Amino acid sequence: MNVASSLGFEEESAPAIDFSTNPEVVRAVTEGFRLGYGHLFNPAFATEISLIDPLPHQRIAVYDHMLPQPRLHFLLADEPGGGKTIMAGLYIREMLARRLIRRILVVPPAGLIGNWERELRTLFSLDFHIIGGADSKADNPFRGPNSDRRIVSVDTLAGERTFARLQEQGVEPYDLCIFDEAHKLSADRQPDFSIRRTDRYRVAEALAGVPGGDPRWSLDWSSHHVLLLTATPYMGKDFPRARILNQSAARLAMSIFQRRLTSSTYAMMRSFERRLEKLKGLIESIQTGKITVDQLTQMQRKLDETKDVLDEETGDEESPKAGKEENELTEHKAMGGVVAVSLTELIAERKRVEQLLELAKRVDAKGDESKFQKLRAVLEDPDGRDEKLIIFTEHRDTLDYLVRRLEGLGFTGQVAQIHGGMEFRQREEQIEFFRKETEAGSALYLVCTDAAGEGINLQFAWRLVNWDIPWNPARLEQRMGRIHRCKPFGVRDARL
Repeated sequence: MNVASSLGFEEESAPAIDFSTNPEVVRAVTEGFRLGYGHLFNPAFATEISLIDPLPHQRIAVYDHMLPQPRLHFLLADEPGGGKTIMAGLYIREMLARRLIRRILVVPPAGLIGNWERELRTLFSLDFHIIGGADSKADNPFRGPNSDRRIVSVDTLAGERTFARLQEQGVEPYDLCIFDEAHKLSADRQPDFSIRRTDRYRVAEALAGVPGGDPRWSLDWSSHHVLLLTATPYMGKDFPRARILNQSAARLAMSIFQRRLTSSTYAMMRSFERRLEKLKGLIESIQTGKITVDQLTQMQRKLDETKDVLDEETGDEESPKAGKEENELTEHKAMGGVVAVSLTELIAERKRVEQLLELAKRVDAKGDESKFQKLRAVLEDPDGRDEKLIIFTEHRDTLDYLVRRLEGLGFTGQVAQIHGGMEFRQREEQIEFFRKETEAGSALYLVCTDAAGEGINLQFAWRLVNWDIPWNPARLEQRMGRIHRCKPFGVRDARL
């Protein structure tokens, strides 16, 4: 009798060891467990298990400045193409390897949610789920075992229904929140020195734990780590140039005409058509007694607050609505600005606009615009005839004109286009159409507007044509950044 039996304890048998399992499965499990502590051997372990070759400035940002912080509240501001998504992915990978975070929320603009999902999946093997506005109707997308890695656009999250889901019981705090294009989280100082916070700004405040006092934006938790990404330089808006020079919407309309005239005759013609439509509406309203001349003056004073989007904002600051770019909506509004103070003056302007419209139509019908002849020479240059080419323009009307003219040269089915009025899936389809090899039936040319260039990586293309030069130099810089970027696998100089 052994000691255990003498003391009245039941004798326990040793657990059986099963050596019949597939050794390759055992090896894979033990290797996974070992790699889980890889960061203890290599502090930059994420670079070894990701499909990237980080540049020195990216390593410095992540490993010297971001990872050492026990609580990250960090603004990562780099020029377009600097690899901010790469740096954010590296940080996520390292924090997950160290088991310091589990729940991650990425909040980019709507046009970039597909780009974020694709790059985190392909470069870092991180699966994130995109949340749309409809996902909050039937269930809470922020609750449950599959809610740890989410991507949601800032405008969707700012919606009352989606944000209310964050406020529900049972939602675990997100350990890390990343806001891409953080300059869009804007707040403005009013003339009375009060602060007007946009809904986007309030979303960021709530997730960062900044007390606001408004139950609509209150959370009983906050993210421990908050990372802000931006490539847009500060643009002072206390005294924007358009507000000084364009004291009325009529002068703003004139500046729009000037810009579109330098862009294309077709864009100018379309502006004349919209101007004529506005004038006819005002004349009819006065003639039928719907408004008086005094009421017309009051309407013009309200239009004086219209801002010049192309001058005051960069392309990625624009907020498209209902399939229209913000600059298109502004132009439509500004076309109602007049200096006329009587019905007679309105009728006289209508007659003059009709004459200009007919002239523009005749010029457009000739089809020998000198700028397009220059572009055609670039396309027919033997040194780059088969290379992919990107054409940027400020105006969507000019985009339509260029697509039509290129297809008229025989490039039907070889022209991709993206503009700010597209949904992100449509934009991704067009980018993929342009990305493929030419032999695989892809597009050889991509025509796009500034508002469509937000955060898009097009470094697989070598050549870029600025069809028109933006008045805002920051827009020009962002165009260049679409192809002259810090790539995951190195840097290639763009031929501009």
